[in-house]
Amino acid sequence: VVGDVRSALVLLLGAVGIVLLIACANIASLLLLRTSERRRELGVRLSLGAGRRRLMSQLLTEGVALSVLGGGLGLLLATVSLGPFLRLLPADTPRLGEVSLDSGVLLFSLALSAITGIVVSLLPGLVSSRTKLTSVLNDTARGAMGSRSRNRAHSILLASEIALTFVLLVGAGLLTRSFGRLMAVDKGFVADGVLTVSMDMRGSRYSSDEILRRTYEEVYEALASVPGVTAVSAASFGPFRGGSSNRSTMETRSGLVETPIDMQSVSASYFATLGIPLLAGRTFTDDEIETDLPVVIVNEAMTRAFWPGEDPLGQRLRLGGEGSNSPWLRVVGVVGDTRNTLDTEPPPMVYHPLRSGRPRIIVKTAVDPISVVGPIRDAIRSVDPGVPIAGISSLEADITRTVATPRALTITLGAFALFSALLAVLGVFGLLAQAVSQRRAEIGIRLALGAETGRIMRDILARGLCLLLTGIAAGIVIALALVRTMQSLL
Repeated sequence: VVGDVRSALVLLLGAVGIVLLIACANIASLLLLRTSERRRELGVRLSLGAGRRRLMSQLLTEGVALSVLGGGLGLLLATVSLGPFLRLLPADTPRLGEVSLDSGVLLFSLALSAITGIVVSLLPGLVSSRTKLTSVLNDTARGAMGSRSRNRAHSILLASEIALTFVLLVGAGLLTRSFGRLMAVDKGFVADGVLTVSMDMRGSRYSSDEILRRTYEEVYEALASVPGVTAVSAASFGPFRGGSSNRSTMETRSGLVETPIDMQSVSASYFATLGIPLLAGRTFTDDEIETDLPVVIVNEAMTRAFWPGEDPLGQRLRLGGEGSNSPWLRVVGVVGDTRNTLDTEPPPMVYHPLRSGRPRIIVKTAVDPISVVGPIRDAIRSVDPGVPIAGISSLEADITRTVATPRALTITLGAFALFSALLAVLGVFGLLAQAVSQRRAEIGIRLALGAETGRIMRDILARGLCLLLTGIAAGIVIALALVRTMQSLL
């Protein structure tokens, strides 16, 4: 049930985890900066008898309170955005209708927020618990910006944040490029201006084959007279609707070959309606459809699979295995390959003449197809007001639905990547702004002694650039290791 969406959901879960790690690194860095500013206060409290465990407990409480408040705001945002997000996901996602913000989600989110608060407060708490009043006074007297260990911790956190952000950006870029290539795939037919019409003709009213056939013929004529409609045809399934797979026996140069083959029944005008090119031979004639002659049309993939280097016209095949009593069918035409999905190669396909049944109607229009939906309904009801219309959809919409999963992945991961990039920018900005603030006295002295403003700017930017390059280098290594897990989605 969930096999075809498992990898996509795991990827989204991984992206959420990376964003959470980036947020943790960012907040831990900011809390570490805040703790640095409070070193004098913490040192004095320690000298007055406050225990290190007490200080650690206070900082953990502050971090957890901050994180739980953030988690609460996140739940409010999730409540508002859940509906649009679910509409972004494919409609056939298993159990999609059961997705909601229930008590389990609330408890999980609050628990995760509390754990996050503890994690991001550990490093600042450990640093503050080792604070000594003498070191604080010495740092103040020297006007230093802080110990090397604190600066190293800041740099490691921010470089890690940049590395994780780079991984998300690489993933989002790969999915975006992959989605663009997917949408540019040649489908083998022209989908612009095409509508597919389904009628539910299973009632006892249409149990007679003669009544069913006559009703469809009248519907075809009524639809052809609708202004803006240029062609009407029919198929048992139609494009991007799959097909039936039947065991068949092909007569080849090396002998009889028995294998399942995809099949569809189509009207004579089906290929012209969809712009599927005729490569050899001809299409069906009205006589062949009426008199049930044993002829078929195959696609190019069929000729490559069973009759390579041979003339496919006149080749024979039949339904069933080698011992089947079905009549031999003769190939009278070869058409271009068409895809059932954008991410798979066109399969070998055999087209039979559409003689009866309850097919899907294909309508080609010269105008916006949505504008003729109403007239099409009216035309069908003019034939029989009781005809149940199961659905009318544009072929473009049908194709779009088949790429709902990669589109949702691309948009969601892209949003995560942009959000994490914003967090990384804020983190680097916060560190550099704090560093400049703590070095204000030093910078003032250097300016007074004749240092150029540009030189000071270069020193500050060099630190940010060093963090950026270090983070990107680490991100490249991580991305190269993780990109293999995305290959099935590209």
